[in-house]
Amino acid sequence: MPQADDDDTFLEALAVVTESSSEAVRAPSRSPSLHFTPPPPDRFPKTHHGLPAEFMVNLHPDTVKAWRAITHPKFFVQFFDYDGKDGTNRHSGLVKKLLKSLDIIASHAGTPKTMLKASPPSAPTLLNASPPTAFLAYGVAQHLSDIILAQQIWSVPQVTFEAFPYKCNVIHSIILCLVGFICPDETTVANSVTMAWLQSSPKEQMADILLAYDPNFSGEGARLQAQNAIQSMAISACSKPLDFRAPGGGPAPRWNIYVTSPTSHIFAWSKIQLLTYQMTYPSILSGTGSTHKLFSCMICHSFNHPRGLCPFLGIQGWNGPQHLEHPNDFPMRGRGRGRGRGQYGPL
Repeated sequence: MPQADDDDTFLEALAVVTESSSEAVRAPSRSPSLHFTPPPPDRFPKTHHGLPAEFMVNLHPDTVKAWRAITHPKFFVQFFDYDGKDGTNRHSGLVKKLLKSLDIIASHAGTPKTMLKASPPSAPTLLNASPPTAFLAYGVAQHLSDIILAQQIWSVPQVTFEAFPYKCNVIHSIILCLVGFICPDETTVANSVTMAWLQSSPKEQMADILLAYDPNFSGEGARLQAQNAIQSMAISACSKPLDFRAPGGGPAPRWNIYVTSPTSHIFAWSKIQLLTYQMTYPSILSGTGSTHKLFSCMICHSFNHPRGLCPFLGIQGWNGPQHLEHPNDFPMRGRGRGRGRGQYGPL
């Protein structure tokens, strides 16, 4: 666990990351049963996240310090189909449902219930900032915590949530989203990213960021080490298409870009990510790609599909939220709001 005197440094790092949410919220079912959806044979689908330290973003600094001070075992909880809004009225009910769920899981596992507790996220500290969506569960026996984190997804008619290990400095593989390519394939998009990042100017700027903010890049040979790390990141780039539709039903594909991070420091990573959002991505035959705000499914919070394509909805025995048809089922969750960086900025 980080030392208390690291709190100021961690809070400073959080300040360079922001999250924007605008998911639809629906009232949960009132079914009296508490039957969990069993995992499919090949496990529940993986949810892809794109924001470093995202479960701490926009929390009040005092809440951040308090959560960090709580002893293990503890873990983050994110509720499906909840965007963090109307916390005054909803947090109490969500905590009660979570604690009841944990109590039932403990009973089935034959694990002592100990002193199960859950802390809701605090209201955002900045005007127009998106409300945090993660809760903290603690007072849980280690065996029970291991069971909950092993399955991750827990769905009953009353509530569905995903549990995440308590790790503050997680850097996810998604770095940005691109639009604007004409009839590309995955290789074309990835190659355009690699070529853009390996141009002399952006490559050196990214290396400068590592040298300035990541203490692992210091001493003799640090610049070459940083340059090699950026090159490895550029070469690792791969792309995955997202099947979005424009108003009227025409194709409007998005492309998520995934990489291996050159750093484990969220401050350095966020600076590099911001730089990649300020670039354009020309290709040889498919035009030029431009950056677009990252967005997530309004049900499971994953960044790799829109709500209408949420893979959880097709799981046998699924108790969780369902897709509701909307006239414009387009990405509503983005980045760059409320910080004066323009429409396409990631921070």
